[in-house]
Amino acid sequence: MLRQVLHAGLRTSFHALGRFVASHPVFFASAPVLLSILLGASFSRYRVEEDVESLLAPKHSLAKIEGNLVDSLFPVNRSKHALYSDLQTPGRYGRVIVTTRKGSVLDPVHLDTILKLHHRIYQMQVTVPATGVNSFNYSFSYLCLPDDKNVCIIDDIIRAMEEIQSARTSNSSVPLLRYPITQLADGRQAYIGHQLGGVQGWGPGGAARGPGTGARGEGVRSARALQLTYYLQARGGLMDRVAGQWEKAFCAELQHFAALHPKLGLYPSTSSSLRTDFQFSSVLAHQPLLASLGACGVLAVLCCSMRDCVRSKPWLGLLALLSITLSGLTAAGILNLTGATYNSTYLGIPFVMLGHGLFGSFEMLSSWRRTREDQHVKERVASVFEDVMLRFSGSTMLHLMTLGLAASPLTNMEAVRLFCRTAALAVTISYVYMLSFYSSCLVFTGYLETGYRHSCFCRRVPKPDRLDSKPAWYRCLMYTRYQDEAPTTNPPHVVGHSHAHTPNSNPQHGVGHSHAHTPNSNPQHGVGHAHTPNSNPPHVVGHSHAHTPNSNPQHGVVHSHAHTPNSNPPHVVGHSHAHTPNSNPPHVVGHSHAHTPNSNPPHVVANTDPNPQDSHLLLGCVRRCYGDWITNTYVKPFVVLLYLVYISFGLMGFLQVTQGSDPSALVAMDTATVLYTRAQQRYFSSYSPVIGFYIYESAPYWNASVQRDLLEYAKGFQRISWLEAYLNYLSDRNQSTSQPRENFTNTLRHAFLREPQFAHFADDIIFAERGQGEEPDVAASRIFLVAKTTENKREEMSVLLDTLRRLSLTSRVRFLIFNPSFVYLDRYAAAVSSPLRHSLLAVLFLLGLSSLAVVEPLVSVWLGLTLLSVQFGVLGFMTLWGVELDCMSVLCLISALGHSADCSGPLLCGFSSGRGESRTRWVRVALERHGVPSLQTLICYGAALVPVGSVRSNLTHTLFRCLTLTAGCSALHTLAFLPTLLTFLPPSKSPGQRPDGEAQRQEVECVEMNDSTRVVDQITTV
Repeated sequence: MLRQVLHAGLRTSFHALGRFVASHPVFFASAPVLLSILLGASFSRYRVEEDVESLLAPKHSLAKIEGNLVDSLFPVNRSKHALYSDLQTPGRYGRVIVTTRKGSVLDPVHLDTILKLHHRIYQMQVTVPATGVNSFNYSFSYLCLPDDKNVCIIDDIIRAMEEIQSARTSNSSVPLLRYPITQLADGRQAYIGHQLGGVQGWGPGGAARGPGTGARGEGVRSARALQLTYYLQARGGLMDRVAGQWEKAFCAELQHFAALHPKLGLYPSTSSSLRTDFQFSSVLAHQPLLASLGACGVLAVLCCSMRDCVRSKPWLGLLALLSITLSGLTAAGILNLTGATYNSTYLGIPFVMLGHGLFGSFEMLSSWRRTREDQHVKERVASVFEDVMLRFSGSTMLHLMTLGLAASPLTNMEAVRLFCRTAALAVTISYVYMLSFYSSCLVFTGYLETGYRHSCFCRRVPKPDRLDSKPAWYRCLMYTRYQDEAPTTNPPHVVGHSHAHTPNSNPQHGVGHSHAHTPNSNPQHGVGHAHTPNSNPPHVVGHSHAHTPNSNPQHGVVHSHAHTPNSNPPHVVGHSHAHTPNSNPPHVVGHSHAHTPNSNPPHVVANTDPNPQDSHLLLGCVRRCYGDWITNTYVKPFVVLLYLVYISFGLMGFLQVTQGSDPSALVAMDTATVLYTRAQQRYFSSYSPVIGFYIYESAPYWNASVQRDLLEYAKGFQRISWLEAYLNYLSDRNQSTSQPRENFTNTLRHAFLREPQFAHFADDIIFAERGQGEEPDVAASRIFLVAKTTENKREEMSVLLDTLRRLSLTSRVRFLIFNPSFVYLDRYAAAVSSPLRHSLLAVLFLLGLSSLAVVEPLVSVWLGLTLLSVQFGVLGFMTLWGVELDCMSVLCLISALGHSADCSGPLLCGFSSGRGESRTRWVRVALERHGVPSLQTLICYGAALVPVGSVRSNLTHTLFRCLTLTAGCSALHTLAFLPTLLTFLPPSKSPGQRPDGEAQRQEVECVEMNDSTRVVDQITTV
């Protein structure tokens, strides 16, 4: 009961809203345009997000907390001896990978060229500001990180190569370069595994080993790649600006040097490369997005066109796109005024708006074509609102629910949260503009149709008698069907009819004959025919008229009909007209009907289309071909088999889902970040990035058991450890490693760290003063670990991170591990998948809650199952297509919930609202009413996606693949799976029963008066 009351109240409200909009079309058409123009002027505040790490890394993660602790203990700017580079390094830097087309980078020619490149970079200068008397030239020596001798810190491989070059110049023996840890001339051991790549070592007996297969300490025979890193310090705003200019000059210098030395391949990367290349996707997508808009506009015009030049609505297709564009401009203006920033993930928002907006516009146009043409435009618009807006509002609520929950603080991924917040704002504005701007445009085109004006040129179409004298091309261009041509027009003479109808008989225009009809017979101009039961035409017209006194109809004729209760034909139209006194129409026909109570026709629908060739092409195909074919008994088994295949492949992909935590997978192709990452994976994948092992509390390092534990933790890694070097130092001097605390610390400070080959370990130990005259404690320390890896570097790093973290919980020594890349790996899968999981659960909860009061319970069940099936298929097929589960694919999956609800929701509601006929019949009716608008939306949506697939960007490729799969899976469910499954699964279609003892009600109905105009007045007398 509550459901019926709410439905009636909402329909009444939307009916009143439709009349209000139709009464003020100029205001509702101009207000959105003016508002969009005003807000669009705020683009002077347009800002781009510069912190990519905050977008693509989990916002709240243990790795970020650990990174802050590490930075407070061992800041980069305090390192005085050596630095270890990685894929993502904090601060400002310039990095280059040098490869050789042929030979080794250690060959004399290539080695001299690389050292020449190093000296050019070292001496390179930038001028800031570029012009003016206050300009100053900054070189790398001014910007670099200095050591304790105020000399720039450079990579150890440069020192090793200078030693090799010096030895060759002096014709002395070349020092042996070992891999991955080598020993320099000053006796210091240096890790060069991340600086020398594609290494081929010497095996036993002088045999050559494969690349990257050398054991620790083996000599390097050849190397295919070399990586150099130049660290900069940015102490303030000016120095940060200077460092930014130096990075640009660094890339330009490398590009110039590569042109002069074609035998070398140079792959630069800077601290700003990821941000620049990530935002470059938006720049590349400008023209394809315009092409998408154009392609979608052309198909939208075609989808709104008909052969009838008056009833065709081509401009509404363009106006729907204009409404979506205005809503996007308004949303962008609001973001600019609130200080929000933009990023490349926002490229998916136009497609969210496009799918939802096109669905609403095509649904409104479909409902408009089902309204009665002789009604006033205001009544027709009100009927459209009453018919469509309840479903459209429901689908908008689903969009806002999914996007709103993903935009909540529960989401740990900033890119997902910002996208969903902006998309929810855009969908809301698009909904409002569809109610106002597009509806007012529908009113204007309705007045053009009422005045028989051409839908494109707004010129009045001549009547057939004048059109016959025109050329053929003109007749084709101006073809339309006037109201007086319709078969429903009454004849000019008085005709008497007497009919006795059994239940559900619905005659249309019996002429001068007496007919006996069996139940559900529906004659059309019948002459002495007997009809079989249950013939139900798709369109039935009911008339209701109110006349003032003294109307004098001419040629009145009375018809008598008997109707049973609960007759509920698929299409029923009610007419209501008011007449002034003494109106004298030329033709009047009176009908007398006997109706039993409880007849419950559905909502406003159109007359039977007397000229099928005038109907829309897609509607005609669905009505005459596809609807019968998809519900054919012999086709259903194949559709069910297709659904099983769909589920099987979806499950296959679902079991292979992988997370995509690499930020380089979201940047434009052929950019510095992508080329650098490929070279990094090709030549430097033998070892993991350098992992910092940080002991952040004071520990009894002099204790033998603690020493064993720490050595055991580092076992199996390539390591740069002060503790291991110190213990070896004590053993070489025949000193015990288990000394008292004072002796252990005193020897460490005053003997070990003062040796030149061990002096660099001073950066790895923090001493804390105890008291006057006492040796300080080792408050914190660090060692560096490097793991042997394979091609799946990130997956192995994620496993290693989890393993060492579990170990830190049970260890007596409090330690943590950190690498800058951990902020992207730590809990990435949970951070990415949680918004999708929350949105899906919220939608299912909303459907379950709404089924108690608003929606039919079975509709909620069917819609929930459809959303799950579409999500399952998109997730599985995108994995088979090579798409990983990253923030962009999750954004598409979240928006897919609303898109699939747009397509399948109206079909399910239309099917469940039918009563008294077979399942197959109502499936066909639902396909005609709601399947065609969904098909039109999917066609335009698919055309808009095609240009995006041509953008050379990993981000847009992910967007294109996910949205294409969303559209495809939604189309399969709406046009194939649901129409087939609904023919033999609940809800059932049992006809209503007539209440016992209920008397029939006699009423006089449908007194029609036709004149030469299109307006048909009617009178109803009870």
